[in-house]
Amino acid sequence: MKKKIVLGFLFYMGTLVFLFADDLNFIGWSNWGGLQLTVQGNSVTLNGRVAIAGIFADGLNTSLRGNTVTLAVQNAGNSVFNMERMIKITVNKEDRIIHPDNVTTLILREYVPSGYSTITFTLPNDFDGKLQFVFYEADLRNLQITATYR
Repeated sequence: MKKKIVLGFLFYMGTLVFLFADDLNFIGWSNWGGLQLTVQGNSVTLNGRVAIAGIFADGLNTSLRGNTVTLAVQNAGNSVFNMERMIKITVNKEDRIIHPDNVTTLILREYVPSGYSTITFTLPNDFDGKLQFVFYEADLRNLQITATYR
């Protein structure tokens, strides 16, 4: 995975932040529930009207434990999310829900609200290599997610 400088438009505390990060590659991830995806390195574009669907990788390197993952979400405004539920993030074989570091409240204690264009979360110390993003009752229209970690 290439090292690169990522200009993160994180307006946390009103500051533009420059991050040194590695790409979290989507090549080799699986999809379920009828999602259509186009993968280009660390970016994935999602399309489809789904009741429940997702993408996941279950063979990521466990050395990612403790790393912070950043998802840059583009085109969310083009999609339709039931009750504004944009994305649920789960880890490990038991699909434990992750509460992102920069998200105040999850909808129904599971889903990141659709207003977030940047989502950051830390992989737990017992990360077993499975990471999943779930979409519920959504009409995804070129929803693009770019993932990095540090």
